Amino acid sequence: MPTELEVKYELPDRSSFDRLHQQLVELAGEPKVLNQLNIYFDSEDRTLANCLSIFRIRMTDQAIITYKVGREIKPGQFKSEEYEEVIDFNSVENLIQNPKELFSIDSPVIAELKKNHSSLELVVLGKLKNRRHVFELEGYQLELDLMQFEENHEEYELEVESSNMAEASKWCEDLLTKYRFEIQPSRLTKLHRFLRWLNQI
Repeated sequence: MPTELEVKYELPDRSSFDRLHQQLVELAGEPKVLNQLNIYFDSEDRTLANCLSIFRIRMTDQAIITYKVGREIKPGQFKSEEYEEVIDFNSVENLIQNPKELFSIDSPVIAELKKNHSSLELVVLGKLKNRRHVFELEGYQLELDLMQFEENHEEYELEVESSNMAEASKWCEDLLTKYRFEIQPSRLTKLHRFLRWLNQI
């Protein structure tokens, strides 16, 4: 059960994203690029989202089920207990069509979810595409994310994982300030960004 500690910052627009991407390329070289599809599940009344928990299938070159139980320590700083496991890629479409079958998977991820929410009636909330650019710089891994919603809506975020969030936050803010980027802590997980967008359409 790994603990995930991460600092998140949001960028206001595509121009800022492109400029930060170019700046990081100049500092750290070309990034590793990951195309992700996040499929979110919850109850109709959003039991998980309301307690800052997430259950998703993430599709890359693998299919990974993830259950995260988290909390915001300070603005933009999140601590989560994360459970995840690779599942059969070919089973995903059936699980999307029949979310209740997720509880029949023999997995420690599902066991933990059931332990905390045994009566949860899962439904599909929706899908979110994310294009992740991973940079290594001065001992930190920076993940610059371009989130792609339907109807051509995009949002932009920078994440840094570290065992010392205060130190990582200062380093990141110093870096962004040095190159004159508008920054503010991101108070939302990707799921909550998706739900905010869903409520606006």
